[in-house]
This record gives sequence, C-alpha cells and structure tokens, in this order.
Amino acid sequence: AVVSTQSTGNYHTFSVSSPSLILTQLLVLCDISLYSLNTHFLLLIFFVYIFNFSFFSLTFFGLIMSSKLVSVNIVDRPLTKAKTEVSLSAFAFLFSELVQYSQTRVHHINDLERRLADVGVLVGQRVLELYVWREKSSKRETKLLGILSFVYSTVWKVLFGKQADSLEKSTEQEDEYMISDNTMLVNRFISTPKDLGGLNCAAFVAGVVEGILDGAEFPARVTAHSVAVEGQRIQKTTKLIKFNPEVIERDK
Repeated sequence: AVVSTQSTGNYHTFSVSSPSLILTQLLVLCDISLYSLNTHFLLLIFFVYIFNFSFFSLTFFGLIMSSKLVSVNIVDRPLTKAKTEVSLSAFAFLFSELVQYSQTRVHHINDLERRLADVGVLVGQRVLELYVWREKSSKRETKLLGILSFVYSTVWKVLFGKQADSLEKSTEQEDEYMISDNTMLVNRFISTPKDLGGLNCAAFVAGVVEGILDGAEFPARVTAHSVAVEGQRIQKTTKLIKFNPEVIERDK
C-alpha cells in the first residue's frame, strides 16, 4: 500500500490505498504517541478501519489534528488573551469540593474558615499579579483609600462581574474598614449542617482580599462576617479589614 501526503499550512491531505495504515501514518506524520491521541479521534479512526471507508481527501482529519491533537501547555498560553468569565456551575462544583476537602482535615468551624482563608490568600496574590500584568497602564496604589477603592470596585468586577455594594470606615477604630456584598457568590450554593451552622464560606474571599492587600504592601487581617439585613431573609456578607499599625502611620 502507498500513502502520499501533502501539507498546506495547518491542513494535511491524505491519499491512501489501504485504510489499515491510516492510524500508523497519522502517528508518523504528527510525531505523537498513542497516549496523546484524543479519545474521540481514536474512535473515529477505529470506525474508519472497521467499516473500511475510503478517504481520498481527508482534509477534515487535518482539521481535527490541528484543533484537537496539538495540545498547548497552560504555562505557554498568553496571559493577555484569556477568557474573563467561567461557568458558574463549574466554579460552584470546584468550590464545594474545596470546602469538603478542607472540612475533612479540621475539627472546628474556626479552623475550617482559617483554612479557606489561607487558600484565598494564595489566590489573591496571583489575582493581583495577573491583573497588573494584563493592565500594564494601571498605576500602583500608594494611598489607603486608593487601594480600598481598587479592591471594592476593580477587584470585585474581575472576580464577580460587579463592584461590591458598600465600602465603609469603622466609627470606632481608625484602622478598620468594611466591604459588604449583599449577594456573596461563594455562599449562594452552600448548605451547612447543623453542627456547622455558623460557618461562613466567604472566609475564602476574605483571604483573597488579604492576599491582594499584602501583595500591594498594605498588610492587614481580613475576616468575613454575616450581617442580618432588615426585611430580608438572606444575610449580607461583610469583609472586616484591620490594617497593621505601620500602614496607618504611613498613610498619615
């Protein structure tokens, strides 16, 4: 049997006289191993072989190879051309798995919230780094109110598609500020058992805020609290931000 190939750009055309050699010739041409083949592509080739189809022009195969078989490592993907939205159901599933995974490794609610916050800190550091990389024209905030406004508006829009509902300063402590969200996304699909009734999964978001503030050189302790709203069944979530003393002194 004779197999001849012609290559034009990202497309390949095959002329075959024996369907039994299709898989072998494709592997040789693409220089790929059997384990890297897409499962659906293997099934397609299998049916081609079993039913003895004749393909004298397999441009469609070349298209599949170009789009499915050429895998790009995640570290090689351009940071400036990523999708800005993800599936809500996918996020809810992954976050619930994170909560359940953390729950099996702690014995108290406070420990679980602290564990979620620790994960959030790592995420927040990367969110800040990625945003600064993509928005090269943005300036570095050096004032306390500037970084709070950045978190309240820009960061919330990046993470949740909207800005937070309120930004307030404590009337009792000069180093405390509060960012509130009336419909906190991470609490929307979480149902807690009776023994964990006081759990607030928004501790993860509090950790994200803490990581962003630390990365911007505004170290603070951020905690999440549920606050009842008069006339509403759903409580709003408030992130209490308590800055380190040196931050307050530097801002004076």
